[in-house]
Amino acid sequence: SGLAEKGQAGVITNALLHLWPGLLIVGFHRIYEGGFALFTMLGWLWVAKAGLYLLFPSVGLRSMTGSQIRSPLSGRLAGGGMLIVACVLWLTMLPVTGVMF
Repeated sequence: SGLAEKGQAGVITNALLHLWPGLLIVGFHRIYEGGFALFTMLGWLWVAKAGLYLLFPSVGLRSMTGSQIRSPLSGRLAGGGMLIVACVLWLTMLPVTGVMF
């Protein structure tokens, strides 16, 4: 990754890129019930990740350099898993919102 090559400056940049959206979600999306709670939890996870990377840049750098996809199959499996999670969430929220697309 380009940020990983920049060392600690890249780690801090990565942390700030996760901090601001996380704070916006946590501040304005306070829903802790049903499928919509996952969006709020995503915000909290981004804030936690940013805090971890800012407090311990070495952990962030190790994470950014060590998480390279080793084989195309592992990337496809991860993408397929995320697609299944997205479909389940969409079907869970459909009765609440009534939005088809």
